[in-house]
Amino acid sequence: MLLIGCTPAAGTASPTSAATDAAFGSPFGAATTPLSDLEDVAFDSPVPIATVAPDRHRSMTALASLPVALAAAREWNPGAAWYGIVPYTAIERAFALPLDDTMPSWFFRFHAPGATTEYVVEILDGKFRGANETSLPEYSAPSLDSLWTIDPTLALLDSVDVLKKYESRVGEGNDGAFIPDFYDFTLVHPKDKPNPIWTLLNAQDLTEPLLIMDAVTGEVIAEP
Repeated sequence: MLLIGCTPAAGTASPTSAATDAAFGSPFGAATTPLSDLEDVAFDSPVPIATVAPDRHRSMTALASLPVALAAAREWNPGAAWYGIVPYTAIERAFALPLDDTMPSWFFRFHAPGATTEYVVEILDGKFRGANETSLPEYSAPSLDSLWTIDPTLALLDSVDVLKKYESRVGEGNDGAFIPDFYDFTLVHPKDKPNPIWTLLNAQDLTEPLLIMDAVTGEVIAEP
């Protein structure tokens, strides 16, 4: 996905300059410091992490990519708190870019006390690809005021678990269920829910979730 040289839609978030992007080699936006060593960051997870994603567009799962994103956010601000995962396609639409499903990244959303912007970190194939200080429009992500932060050490189910749950239910012949060409995901902790929530999406139609699942218990909250 390329943000260099693109003009965002009116009223949307604005990417960092092309000159800065080129200096850091990042198509999404430059970090506050070069983070080339972040691919070696270790992370103690309370549950086993399946690093290989089962969908054909991603080589790494969301939680396997989290340690690098968290390290990048802490470089930006030591008090950075994790607010979840923003759908790849929502980021593309926020920046008025055409959908390209050949190299979908994971986008992790952070904020820190006193910060005037959010910090969105892009991870591709388990490696830091870029970051952006921005304010995401509410049509692409829920407002931070409506969300709790997510503890990165919480025993969460991974994106692979969401996908397996959905595809197992498709195999059971549920009405309205199908396998899209390209999946997308969001992870948030709404203030009206006891646990973080995974939403599985058809990337070509973000308005109709394929599956909504409790990210701790695995309970299916909603499906078509």
